This record gives sequence, C-alpha cells and structure tokens, in this order.
Amino acid sequence: MTAASSRVPEAAPPTSVAIDVVSLPRMARLAAEYGPVLDRMLLHPVERDAARGSDGLRRLSASFATKESWIKSCGGRPAGWTLDRGAFLPCECSAVPDGVQALIGTFAGGLDVTDIQAGAIHGDFDLERHDGDASGSGASGMSGGHWAWHGVFEHWLIAAVLT
Repeated sequence: MTAASSRVPEAAPPTSVAIDVVSLPRMARLAAEYGPVLDRMLLHPVERDAARGSDGLRRLSASFATKESWIKSCGGRPAGWTLDRGAFLPCECSAVPDGVQALIGTFAGGLDVTDIQAGAIHGDFDLERHDGDASGSGASGMSGGHWAWHGVFEHWLIAAVLT
C-alpha cells in the first residue's frame, strides 16, 4: 500500500458500530509461541514493519481487533477473506472528523479507556458491503476504509469500527 492509498475515509454517518476486545497477555503468549507465522496470518504487509517496533504487541493486537470488529459489522467474515488482506492505518487526530472525535471521546470516557489511537481500516475487499459477500475491489488492490480506533483498559485492548 502506498501513502496515497492510506487516505482517511470521508465522514459519513455510520450505520453500525462493532467492538472487539482482546487480552494483551494472551496476544503476547501467541506472539511468543508463533512469532512470524502469526504476523503473516494477522497482518497485511504494510502493517508488518510497524509491528516489529517497540509497540509491536499493541499494533498486532490492534490490527487483529479492528479487523474482527469490521467482520462483526459486516455480519460475518466474507467468503475466502483472511485477516492479512486488511490493514488498520493510524492517522493524526486532526484528520478525524468532529463527529467521530465525539464518538471516540464517549468511548474513552464511558469505558475509562486510555491511549486511544484513531485510524481507518483498509483492505482488498469491498468495505461498503454489509452482507458478508466477498466481491474484491478490482485491480487497485486496496479499497477505502472506515473509521476505527482502539484503546487500552487494564490488560485489554478494545477496538471499534464505524461502518
């Protein structure tokens, strides 16, 4: 994915919000046990370099949880779709529309979630579909995304996706 394709999605009223919660200690155990195999299963190539940094466990957990949230918002995993075909791409807070910022604030305050990171989920699937039907996105390889964010509460990473 190039920088040009990592644009943030335009603000549109969400039709659903989906949430996923993962245990950071459990993800740490899985990462220790499966290492690069887990990375290949869960991370899009554009996410892999970032997941090798000092906050790699957080990025791995966030990628997994945001993709699982997207799947829930679609009503199920599209046929043939795998987690390595999508990516959570963080963005600067200034790029997040006010309405989404307000939702994130409610999310953070209501659940006492800290260390919030906003971004968008992108992938080589049709994010506009909500019926779980895989259609691909054609020759471009990556489609535009939907707003997503994640944060930490105690030893849990909580992710949400607006679709």
